[in-house]
Parts: sequence; C-alpha cells; structure tokens
Amino acid sequence: MKVRPRVTVCIPTFNRWFFLRQALHSLCNQDFDPNDFVVAISDNASTDDTPKVVAQYESQLQIKYHRNTENIGFRRNLDMVASLCDTPYLSFLCDDDLMAPGHLGRAVSLLDSRAGSVLVASIAVLQEHPGAVGSYLHGVFLRGDGDTPYDEPYIWNRAEWLALALVTTPLSSVGSVFRFEAFRRCELCKSYTIWWDRMLLAEMGLYGEVLSLPWVGGYYRIGRHQTNVQIGSDFAHEVERVTADILKISERHAIPVVQFWVDQIVKSNSHERAYYLDLLKKGLQPSRYAEIKENIELRLGWKPDRPGRLERWGIPSHSAKRLRAIRDALFNPLDS
Repeated sequence: MKVRPRVTVCIPTFNRWFFLRQALHSLCNQDFDPNDFVVAISDNASTDDTPKVVAQYESQLQIKYHRNTENIGFRRNLDMVASLCDTPYLSFLCDDDLMAPGHLGRAVSLLDSRAGSVLVASIAVLQEHPGAVGSYLHGVFLRGDGDTPYDEPYIWNRAEWLALALVTTPLSSVGSVFRFEAFRRCELCKSYTIWWDRMLLAEMGLYGEVLSLPWVGGYYRIGRHQTNVQIGSDFAHEVERVTADILKISERHAIPVVQFWVDQIVKSNSHERAYYLDLLKKGLQPSRYAEIKENIELRLGWKPDRPGRLERWGIPSHSAKRLRAIRDALFNPLDS
C-alpha cells in the first residue's frame, strides 16, 4: 500500500531554472523517505528551461508540477503553490534558496513528537553565493544563553516570538515547516507581497507552540537575484503596515510584546542592549520606540544608549566594550 506523504515542499518559480535545479538538488538530501514528502512546483509561465529541470528530478523526487498559462504575479503564484498541498505539514522554499541537508526529516519528526506544536522555525544563512563576503546568520533566540543546548529543540515563549516578529522577520521561512491546519487559519499574511513570510510566521504563533532546531535549516539567497530586491521597492509601504498589524494582534490576544522588550533589554548585557535597541529603533514608529526606551530608562535608572562613563574618560569604544563584557561576566557594575 502506498504511504500518504506527510509534508509538501512548496516552490513558486519563474524563469530561474539554474537556481531551481539547486533547490531541487538540496531536497534530495533530507534524511527522509522520498515517498514521505511531495515537492509542489507552480511555474509562473516560465520561458526558460524550467520544465526540463523539473523533468530531470522526477525520478528522484515525488513532484507535483503545475504550470500557469500566463504569469499571474508572485503573490498569486504563492497562493497557487500552497493550494497544491494536501498533506499534514507544508514548507515553503523559494526557487533560489536551499534546504539544509537532513533538515526536513528532523523538523517533521519534531512536529510529530509534540502534539501542540504548529511550526518549526529555522535559523538561515543569508548569502549571495557560497562563501560570499558579507554572508551572515539570520535568527536569534532572545531567551537563549550559554546554557542553551545544541541537542534539544528551542521552545519559544509566545510573547518572545511575537516581540521578535514586531521588529523583524523572526528566523526564516526557509527551512520552516508548518502544521497545515494552523497555516490555513492565517489570514493577514494573504494581503502582503514582500512581507508575507514575516506576517505568516507571526500569525502561526497565535495557534500553538513554535519550536526551533538549534542549527541552520536553510540557505537564503541575497543580492541582485533576490525576489525582494527585484520587486521590493514597489512594496515599501508594507514594512510599517506589518508592524502595525502585529501590534494589533498582540493587543487583541493580550500578548505583552512591549513589556517583553522592556524586560528583555533591562536584563541584557551592554552588547545585547545595543543590538536590541537598534532593532527596535529601525523596526518601530518613533513614538512607540520612545515609549519602550523611556520604560527601560526608568527601570535602569540611566540611559542605555548614551556615552558611558568610560567613553567620557577618553577610553576608546572598543576597549570600553571589552571592559563592559568583563563587568557583565562578573556582575560588577563598573560603568553606567
């Protein structure tokens, strides 16, 4: 008897056969029975060798290939490929991105093991090409510390997850695996083109437990080939709207995202504070940022982003940073 697949990897594509080939190749190394997952591809009327590339992988992967008769746009094609899913779990993979080896099988096993979980969200490597200068990791576990293990899943606090979504895309959709019944409940993300993944990841946190595996789940291509770069300027207005929407749903569900940020920054060391304040300043409206910053200052009794006493004494900032790190390690308040 044929086994019903448990997860669908959804790939929307248009005229990027060279990258699509690499994406499909990454799915051939998932430590997962090929009969246990489906690769759904929605081809947005490509005029290149996309159909040939798909045909080359039909013997290695279980592929469900749909080809639009005309280009229906990125957002509608995204909805189209999601409509091809009829499995308990789904994952999105843009045609220029890669799934990390073995990640899909591990993520599905984790969802299987925890009935209340709805999402395994992944840290991703962002790079233009392998080993590119400027490559970096996207993803931070806000409550993580030196005792956080690498061999156990990270379990997100709901306020923590929504607080991170408030200012940035929390982790990455690349390598993330969603429980399909919870995914279908997400509505706000459908009105976004570029920031759909940030809104989707945020909404998933409303419907159950969010988990992460403490290693890289995927590789996200940046640079001139990135979809966001190619069409992002037309949707700059979505940045402010997604932040406003996440604030609204957090307030509606009584999730204290603002208070979470105040508590998180107050207990953080000087390096972490600088990082978090920069995230908030870039991601929030000035009035909301000022509100959070004022609460932090009241709790600390001083302004965390002013020049410290060490700098005022003429000590270079890089040396002051090292001294503060020593202070934080020893819990000795040398400088405020």
